[in-house]
Amino acid sequence: MYEAHPVFVQPDDPNVKVWRYMDFTKLVSLLDSRTLYFTRPDKFDDPFEGSLPHMDVAARQQMLKDLNLNIPEAARDNFAKALEKWGDIN
Repeated sequence: MYEAHPVFVQPDDPNVKVWRYMDFTKLVSLLDSRTLYFTRPDKFDDPFEGSLPHMDVAARQQMLKDLNLNIPEAARDNFAKALEKWGDIN
């Protein structure tokens, strides 16, 4: 069941159409392959598209460091390596 979310502004007319233009070759490809094409995020024009805010990255890293205190000694090396990798996600 659909519920309106308070953060997202709903259009006045619920039957309003959303338009997205594409060139003819993309339309033919869509119809022919019956699949959607999604551009890789690293190919977007906006360098920040799909990235996480620095505050989110820092909060996530702090949360994981706090969790590290509850991990058995035998698993801490693997957890530390995983934490280093998490810093690459931003």
